[in-house]
Amino acid sequence: ARRTGTVRAPGRECALSSAGVFEGEDENDDEDDQNGITRPARRIVMKDWLLIIIPLVGAALAAAWPSDRTRPWFLPVVGVVHVVLSFWLLFAPPVVAPEAWLGFDPLARAVLPAVSVLFLVCAIYGVTYLRVRSERPNRVFVAALLVVLAMLSAGHQARHLGLLWIA
Repeated sequence: ARRTGTVRAPGRECALSSAGVFEGEDENDDEDDQNGITRPARRIVMKDWLLIIIPLVGAALAAAWPSDRTRPWFLPVVGVVHVVLSFWLLFAPPVVAPEAWLGFDPLARAVLPAVSVLFLVCAIYGVTYLRVRSERPNRVFVAALLVVLAMLSAGHQARHLGLLWIA
């Protein structure tokens, strides 16, 4: 079930979401905090953050992976996960809170699926390229490409100028 929390202010009630889907909620699972904001008692799945976290985890695993022969396969694996996730968010976009610094807003919906598909094509080519150039180490190359994907995702989801400048 997809729900958002609510902000209770005198005379009005506004929708509030933290860009996620509340899983496994019952009707009685909401709790009020000291500010009068209704928050779910269960965990929140934030799929838009996964577009940044998954490539960073893939980069860390690729940097620690011992084999130069199998390391390039991190590129298409992470690329496929990123494509699936970005198209999932394209067709079922999360609600972005107005004060959120990161969010899958309309700009990200327009650009990130194309960036993701382009990365996947380059990742598939990268496996072949690194197989031909097997005499060269590829630890930094693979990890750096995955970090670039994470930073592209963060940059396109940034809704704060300072965060955009850093990403």
